[in-house]
Amino acid sequence: MVVRGKPIYDMKCSACHKLDGKRVVGPGFEGVTNRRRPEWVMNMITNVNVMLDEDPTAQALLEECLTRMPNQNVSVSEARDILEFFRNNDEERLKLRDQAVK
Repeated sequence: MVVRGKPIYDMKCSACHKLDGKRVVGPGFEGVTNRRRPEWVMNMITNVNVMLDEDPTAQALLEECLTRMPNQNVSVSEARDILEFFRNNDEERLKLRDQAVK
């Protein structure tokens, strides 16, 4: 899954999000699995419009970044691959993953 997630991230995410903590257009992904639960990450990837319209955390990120994330038409299986890629990124960079409680 990690191997499949990297090219999806490269193609659909990397223009606006980096793997470190630095914000470009959107927030950096370092530590994302320690801040957000897997289902939140998956929903943000696959149901971005609903999340930005209804989820308070997603709305706060929109206010911070001032740019609405586009729907990239990522399938659920692709989103799972991206999630595993993020989990691996956090493990490599921070030696810690899956600590999110909300």
